[in-house]
Parts: sequence; structure tokens; C-alpha cells
Amino acid sequence: MNRLTIIEEIGKTSASDSHILIRYQCRCGKMTVQRKATKAKSCGFCFMKKNYPREYNSWSAMIARCYNPKHKKYQYYGGRGITVCIRWREEFFNFLDDMGKRPEGMTLDRIENNGNYEKINCKWSTNLEQQKNKRIKVEHA
Repeated sequence: MNRLTIIEEIGKTSASDSHILIRYQCRCGKMTVQRKATKAKSCGFCFMKKNYPREYNSWSAMIARCYNPKHKKYQYYGGRGITVCIRWREEFFNFLDDMGKRPEGMTLDRIENNGNYEKINCKWSTNLEQQKNKRIKVEHA
């Protein structure tokens, strides 16, 4: 069942390419741009949310903490320079490939608390491990 509705034709991917890009709206409300000849039936996000809800929630919360100044914890992440590697920022499935399925009772944790979100600096941790990995807040006089 196709969940995509054509909104508009955007143009070719490049002057030398014959692929035409189309903006679609998925039934879930998300907009997506894909080639006209796509075989995709949805934006992909509704698939991810349905099939990988814990991993998708961890991924989207990580992105929001680092890039949305309106997020309640932005000041502790993006506000102090913590970023997400391009590979993960661009594609949820890259994050899933690198981190694997989120084990029950665990959450995303950075090994080096002042480091960025990237494969070599992240792991799934228990709440107790997360509590031990908090940065020390320095009080200013």
C-alpha cells in the first residue's frame, strides 16, 4: 500500500542526470524528497518508528538535544558544543547499523562525557552506568 502523495516536482538531481526529484508527503505527515521512479511506499520514518521504536526514540532525542535550542536539555549538549557525527545525523539506519538494537533497560550513553555522539564514543548503558558517567558541574563563585 502506497503511503506517499506527490506534492510537487522539484527538478533533476543534476544537469547531467536524468533523474527527476519529487517532493512527497507521507500519510504519517512527514515530507520526503525522492526520485520520481522510486519504489518506496512510505517516507521511511513511519517504518522506523513502528519497527525500531526504542532505537528511533534514542536517535531522535540525541539529534534534538544537540541541534534544537528549544529542547529542555540543549544547554547541556548542543549548547556546550556536543555534536552528532554526520553519518548518524544524516541517516537513522547508519546509527542503527553502528549501535545495534537497544537492549531492554538500556539507553544511549557517551563514553567520554565531553565527546561527541559517534560510534567510537557511544554505547548502550544501564541507568546505574549512566549515573556514574555524569560530568562534574563546577560551581562559579
